Amino acid sequence: MNYIPKKQVLFYSDAASQSARERINLGKTKDMDKVVEMLRTWLDKQPHIVMKNFSRNYLEMCILGAKGSTERAKTLLDRICTFRTLMPKYFEPVNVSEDFKELFEIVTPVTLPKYSKDLYRVIVMKFWGDVKNSSQISHLHRNSLLMIEHMMQTDSVSGCHICVDLSETNILEIVTKQNPFELKDVATITMEAYGMQVKGIHLISTSKLINSFISLIKQVLKPKMVSRIHVYKSWTELHDILGKDVLPEEFGGNEKSIKDIHADWLNELSSEEFINYLRERTKACTDESRRPELKFNEEYAGTPGSFRVLSLD
Repeated sequence: MNYIPKKQVLFYSDAASQSARERINLGKTKDMDKVVEMLRTWLDKQPHIVMKNFSRNYLEMCILGAKGSTERAKTLLDRICTFRTLMPKYFEPVNVSEDFKELFEIVTPVTLPKYSKDLYRVIVMKFWGDVKNSSQISHLHRNSLLMIEHMMQTDSVSGCHICVDLSETNILEIVTKQNPFELKDVATITMEAYGMQVKGIHLISTSKLINSFISLIKQVLKPKMVSRIHVYKSWTELHDILGKDVLPEEFGGNEKSIKDIHADWLNELSSEEFINYLRERTKACTDESRRPELKFNEEYAGTPGSFRVLSLD
């Protein structure tokens, strides 16, 4: 199952891809080939996984997310298929241009085209106004998962920095309208199924209410991840951390406008090709009647709908 984007929204670098592989001791192509083949062999033997034709790029991203561990990569593949079955609402095909119009009135979510200084992706959520209803937050989460799904098919690094600019919004409106169980679900899918490694959570705000926002996200993260939350008064403080070249011009960087970057993402995620790909992806689920019961109980007991027993690393 492959997907070829109409436009390259993410800049690709051989150096960044090689660096990602070397971090997990798979710098040689033949070594990565060997792990990919092991995953394909394993998939063929899993009776409960309905669709097995994952693209080469998708499998490599799983391996990167698993830090080179074949067993961990198997777990990621199993989980993403299982979560599609247990929680299909997070994976339903949508046309973001039409279905998420209300979201984009208050926030611009993008993955920036270029890599950060440490060769990771940078995901930005810039709020321009106050949240009006909880559905906007739900759509923001869905949009994030769509971008990650796109990255699984087209990218070559699994680590990211997440930047949330709250300087122009009422933080209390976000805190009161965010369902903590939904936030937990999305965080679990992002890190425990897609295998995204969050290197830093960077919050931009001068409001004292930022502590309420941090308290909210602390509910769904382990202490190790909580330690990666940082608060800044302005984007200037992030120039040396992420690099000016990666940041949009609105934030004092050298990249094009965040609005232009978002337009590129909108066109890509709303394309007929991507929507058809999402429809096909819904088949990448599980038939739980064919999974050994002991295996399910060990891995997923108590998780449908909340994933409260899963921890995020």
